[in-house]
Amino acid sequence: MTCQIKGPFEIRSQSLVIKPEGRGLPSVGQMALGVKTSASALAEAGLGNADRDRLLEHNTNPDAMWLSKKEAVGEGIVFEFDAVRTLEKIAVWNYNQPNYTGRGVGKADISVWTEQGGWKNLLKGVDLAEAEGTPDYDDPTIVSFKPTLAQKVRFENLVPIRDEGFVGLSEVRFFEPFGPAASNPEPVTAAVLPAAGQVKVQWMPGQDARAHDIYAGTNPETLAMLGRTEQLEATLSGLVHGTRYYWRIDEVDQKGKVTQGKVWDFAFEEGKLAAGWVFDKVEDGKTADAAGTFAATLQAGAQWVEQAGGRTGVIELDGEKGFAQADPLKLNTNSATITLWLRSSGVQNAYTGLVFCRGGKTVSGLNITDDNGLGYHWDDRSESWGYDSGLIVPQDKWVFAAMSVSEDKATLYLVQDGHLEKAANVIHHTADQFDAPLTIGKDPESSGNRHFRGWIDDVRIYNYALDEEQIRAVADNKPFAAARAAAMPVLTHTKLIEAGQAAGPTEPQAEVQAETQTQAATEKPAPKRSVWPVMVIVALIAAVVVATQMRKK
Repeated sequence: MTCQIKGPFEIRSQSLVIKPEGRGLPSVGQMALGVKTSASALAEAGLGNADRDRLLEHNTNPDAMWLSKKEAVGEGIVFEFDAVRTLEKIAVWNYNQPNYTGRGVGKADISVWTEQGGWKNLLKGVDLAEAEGTPDYDDPTIVSFKPTLAQKVRFENLVPIRDEGFVGLSEVRFFEPFGPAASNPEPVTAAVLPAAGQVKVQWMPGQDARAHDIYAGTNPETLAMLGRTEQLEATLSGLVHGTRYYWRIDEVDQKGKVTQGKVWDFAFEEGKLAAGWVFDKVEDGKTADAAGTFAATLQAGAQWVEQAGGRTGVIELDGEKGFAQADPLKLNTNSATITLWLRSSGVQNAYTGLVFCRGGKTVSGLNITDDNGLGYHWDDRSESWGYDSGLIVPQDKWVFAAMSVSEDKATLYLVQDGHLEKAANVIHHTADQFDAPLTIGKDPESSGNRHFRGWIDDVRIYNYALDEEQIRAVADNKPFAAARAAAMPVLTHTKLIEAGQAAGPTEPQAEVQAETQTQAATEKPAPKRSVWPVMVIVALIAAVVVATQMRKK
């Protein structure tokens, strides 16, 4: 059978982008903060660093981009700062919707405003590169100019790359002059982070910097030097939830001259019980959350029983349909603890869920693996769900189980008859959102039956990683101190050099370009030379194989 469809058709192409490895970071100063814009979609919602290469990529979701009204391509965009800023560079991510990157801005005029001088033209006819149309669009156009005072910046006379009746952008960032001091800290200064024991700090190097002295502490006036590195990141460990920490990077040039940096800070949330259900009482199919926010609802196949095997007030699950469900906890963390009491009726199906969150951007929780082994998922990583703890959940016996996750490891605990066993999986754990409903006694994965058969009691979730002493206290239902005395940060997972050692060159950095106020310049990060022979073959294939999409007008 032949199917014929009447045209006309619009053919759109999508390029295959090949990038060399080892690309350096652009040479920019401190990012200007406190900016508002008339284009509300340009709010950094689409930027991320999923591949952890520190080159921010913009996603392909058009809802995270700005697009003009039809036939209003000339309308401008105004950005306003909370105070007068000295600007030197602008990074522009163009319109990145796949197959529609031609709607991006090809040329634009840029003007600046101050209260004293009013509007003044800064650059005319700035050329902006077309976006990649991929989720890894991490190569924005960098527009450079002489240091200029501005409280407002206006993009105007926007010309689309291909005239389609629209014009759009994905993101715009502004930068102050590039100097000898370190800049652009991550976490951003004054950030409040999920409770954790360590954090990776990163920064952009100052001009001519060859090494970086790392200072940190709990008092900004008495920071201690922790070490010198040639890296652009360091891991601070021994950190305590509920505490504010301060840190600073002093840049060292090739002659040994030291430029003191600004003091940055971040804080951790208070360690607390995020949610908990003791099941002492159930009314209208609901049981209250001990933390006061997330009531759990019993579904069909789950029932409350007053007593079972010596414990009072528990839920019984049929292994077919039964489970309890609570609203999304939205923890957004790589540090959390899940505990519960359980009594397994027989051998469970592989990957039966005990306390689980699957949906949205989350696949994390505590479960039972093959042969009633205690296991876990975290961010759906195979290194988590494939881990064999060696801890076996006995049949028809009440036991206490727990999962304590931090950035560098997950520890599983099993307590029976007062005896504690544990196993640690030493892998990196990224932050997971917990942005889907939480299920007790079920993993919602659809390919098989992952319902728990047996009884569950006293489920608790903490927003930080409990240590063994705290786990024992929960198992014994005894109070414990969530707060710890603030400790001096220490460096881990950070390659250091001797303080007096001559620093070698850092990663390649893009050259600084200063342009006149009537001519724009663009910068690309200076790549390392690629030695992949296969790239030649891939490039030839890419030139022939181009993804096309046919859309009827």
